[in-house]
Order: sequence, then structure tokens, then C-alpha cells
Amino acid sequence: MKIIIVGAGIGGLTAAVALARDGHQVQILEQTPEPKPVGAGISLQPNAMQALESLELAEAVARRGFAASVAHLQFSDGNSIKQFDFSPLLEKYRYLPYTIHRADLFDVLFQAATARGIEILFGQAFESFMIQDESVEVVSETQRSFQGDLLVGADGIHSRVRAQLWGERRTRYAGYVCWRGIVTEPDIVKSVETMNELWGKGARFGLMRCSPDKVYWFATRTTRHPDRRDSDWQQSFTDWPDPVAALLKHTPADQIVFNAISDRRPIYPWSRSRVTLLGDAAHPMTPNFGQGGAQAIEDAVVLSLALANHQDPEVACRSYEQHRHQRTKALVTGARQFGRIAQGGNSFWRFVRKRILPWMPESVVEKQLDRQLDFRSHLAEFAR
Repeated sequence: MKIIIVGAGIGGLTAAVALARDGHQVQILEQTPEPKPVGAGISLQPNAMQALESLELAEAVARRGFAASVAHLQFSDGNSIKQFDFSPLLEKYRYLPYTIHRADLFDVLFQAATARGIEILFGQAFESFMIQDESVEVVSETQRSFQGDLLVGADGIHSRVRAQLWGERRTRYAGYVCWRGIVTEPDIVKSVETMNELWGKGARFGLMRCSPDKVYWFATRTTRHPDRRDSDWQQSFTDWPDPVAALLKHTPADQIVFNAISDRRPIYPWSRSRVTLLGDAAHPMTPNFGQGGAQAIEDAVVLSLALANHQDPEVACRSYEQHRHQRTKALVTGARQFGRIAQGGNSFWRFVRKRILPWMPESVVEKQLDRQLDFRSHLAEFAR
């Protein structure tokens, strides 16, 4: 098939590689004028690494990222909430959780796409599509027209492909904002060997290596004003344990990424005829489970398998979304709920995280992880 993908982000590039590997002709339309990934770090849980392994990309990603075998969850006063040993995940899923700089992940995917001869057209922002009898026509803002057998909208949470399919709808603000940054100070990098997350009242701070020589951090704060980037926000973290203050000090202000945390209510279906959605365009979720990018990668693999099983693109799209809907819906809902607990915005959620989470049985934690991390079982269900 001739397949047009809108968006050269994580989901779009992964889908392009998966589809081109199966012999499809793939063309990506990207609105930015040049390859320029945005963001700081991103988590790739074992399920994402399993999906990348199926595309022969896991090894390259692992070389650029950093795997942690232990995670510490604690309160902002230094008291421990829970410690997680990830080493059993290695035996169970073949991978530990990885963190990688978004620019490094983009580079791996971009190089894999160009190596397969995939055409990536920059400066071609999507404007509209028209479904025809045997094809779909896509028009860019430059008024160029593109013909394909299938259109995949991988253009993020504010997807314009989604808007044309199902109408303009507002995103759903989660109640807090986030700052992210990267630190390369050698002494700080050496001191960070594990994943760490600290919880305060209406605020969180997380830190982890995202490569052998970089540390990724994020900070959140509850606010009713998602568009207001307060100049004194760092004051909220002055009394937090080391190395929070050092990380903030060694991050240039102009390199800190800010955004309001939002998602969308799960929808179904997300395809129509020979047009479908992928990643954040289909099921944007809050980052509390570290599954946003992973689910886009999973989408790419499952979509390629659906097209391998069905020559009719409309049938393939139905098969793809039917299989992906329940899994992604559960993650959208669960991630939003966990964010409420982690932010501790009211007395009930603070009670849950102080009195219930520390005593949660390991069997319960393992069950939740199995639901998220076992991509191979997910694929086995699809094969059946």
C-alpha cells in the first residue's frame, strides 16, 4: 500500500519503520520545517522495549538510554514511601525500564526511517483529507496534494486529523503543570544511580539518568492556572532533599520545558474508512505511568500486523483499533487517577498515599505491572 503518515514524532516514525519493513510505501508529512525534536527525557517501559525489539531497534535505543534496576519513592521530607526492585522484570520481560533523551530516541527512529528510504517531507502541515472510493487524498497547508491507500494521523494530542474525523474537542486539564530539564554536570550525573521520585503537597519531583552522561528531571505543581508560568516556581522545591536544588541550579532557564498536563477522554472508534489515528492523536494520557510513548510504539507494531493480516485497509483499521482500544483506555484512566494520588491535592488522596501505598502487597503491584508491561501477551491475544 501507499501509506501517508501525518507527524514525524515517536509514533509516526515507529509506524513508518514498521510499515516500510512490511513492504509498504510510506510518506510522512511533518509540519516543522526541519528535524527538531522537543522535550527532555522519556521513559520506555519493558513493553516499549519489547515492541522496539520486534522492529530490531531495541539495541540501538538501549545504547543511547539508561536502565535502572531500582526506584525510590519518598516524601519531600525524605521519609520513604516504597522502594521498587526492577531486577525481576529483566527475567520476566527481558528488559528493565529505560529512560532516554527524546532527542536521542528521535535520532534512532529517524535514522531507521531514512535507512529504509522513507520519504519525510518537512514544512508540510496537514490541512485536510478527503476519502475517495479507492484512496484518500491529503492536502497540506502549502496546498500540495498527496494520494494514498491509507492515512495515519500521528500528529499528537492536538491532532488535526482527529479534529476532522471527530470534531474539535477540548483537551482535559489534569490540574497540574510540569517543568522538565536535562543536567550534564558530571558530579551530579555520577550521584544518580536509581530512579527517584519525591512527593510533596500538590507537587512532585522526579529524577533519573537518561544516558550515561545526562540526568533527566521533572517537577510538577498543582495550579488552577495552567497557562501561567510563575517566575518563582523553583521556590516550591528549595527545602527538598538533595540533589533537587543542584539539578535546578545546573539547568539553564532557557532549556527548561514547560507544559500543562492534559489528556483526552478515551474515544471509540478512532478510525473511519481508510483513515486512522495512532499514539497521542488517538489516546493521549498523562505521564504518570510512563506509557505515553510506549503506547504509540505498541500502536505502530499492531497496526503493521493488522495490515499484514488484512488487504482491505478499512478492515485492517477496525482490527487494529478493536484490539488497542481497551488497553489504551485503561491506561488513560489509570494514569489520570494515579496522578491525583501522587499530587496529593486533598486530604483523601494524601491519606491514600501515606497510609495505603506504603503497605500495598507486592502481589498487587506485580499484577498491575503485568497488565502494563507484558506486550508479548498482548500480541498473542491479537494473533488469536
